[in-house]
Amino acid sequence: MHRLRTFILITGTLASVLIAVAFAVSAWWEMHLAVPGGPHIGVHAGALDLYWNTLASRPGWMPHGAGLRFALVGVTRVNGVTLPLIYPLLSVAVPTLLVWRFGRKPVKPGHCPCGYDLTGNTSGVCPECGVEVPA
Repeated sequence: MHRLRTFILITGTLASVLIAVAFAVSAWWEMHLAVPGGPHIGVHAGALDLYWNTLASRPGWMPHGAGLRFALVGVTRVNGVTLPLIYPLLSVAVPTLLVWRFGRKPVKPGHCPCGYDLTGNTSGVCPECGVEVPA
């Protein structure tokens, strides 16, 4: 459970920050990745474009070999959607915030972090998990 919580916190926080930055930057710039006649992903004006079957007619970033090159990419889009970036941001940020806020339960007095009741324990070691605890 600890690894899952850590994974959610790291990936959720990183994804939320990246989506928020893309949302803010898209007010001034737009970026399009497309293959003529193939898929098209674009970010502009606070929205995410996901299309396929595009026609090349607009300048933007395009896959080229092992990297990207600035070239003409799709503006005529067929079969796809335009999604406001606020929806992916909320769908990632809200669960991440909930895990940040409620993910870790406080340790009760007289208990080990694993939850074992240490009442009467004088050894200073939890018999359940082996963690040293103050006697």
